[in-house]
Amino acid sequence: AGVLGLEDVPADVVEAMKSLAGLLANAKAEVRSAVMNLRGAGLGDKTLAEAIGDMARSLEKTGVKVRKCLRGLPETLPEGVYQDIVLILREATTNAVKHGKAQQIVFTGDPLQPKGFVLRVLNDGAPFEVSRALGPETGHYGLSGMRERALRNRLAISWGRADKWTYMELRSES
Repeated sequence: AGVLGLEDVPADVVEAMKSLAGLLANAKAEVRSAVMNLRGAGLGDKTLAEAIGDMARSLEKTGVKVRKCLRGLPETLPEGVYQDIVLILREATTNAVKHGKAQQIVFTGDPLQPKGFVLRVLNDGAPFEVSRALGPETGHYGLSGMRERALRNRLAISWGRADKWTYMELRSES
């Protein structure tokens, strides 16, 4: 960055520095992704509903009120899909409490016809605009990591606002 601000720097040096900066940013993202994937280890043989129950208990210990209305969630999922969903849910709840100052979180799960499910995490925290959220270019990987996990598991992910609730939604149609 320092070299790019100097006058009279040859164009090929500027281009090389920009290329190097891009490579370093990609390497940083890959290392972060690898570390995030390690966090999935040790989730055990729990159903998705049981893992959500564990999250709810952890949140309640911090003073957050939690409700669950889970129906139609699969009893089993491929291990990688299961781990990624749990990590997406953890990121959603962490963001809600840390950034949105949420006092209430609601987990909902519903079946889709003819197959699949939809899973939502709602919170009463401060609303945010996804398009304005900080991203990897500023060292914030939460939302991009959630998107990547959803994409690799063919899950649709979205964020929105309904009344006083901000929500994250995962949808599996398979």
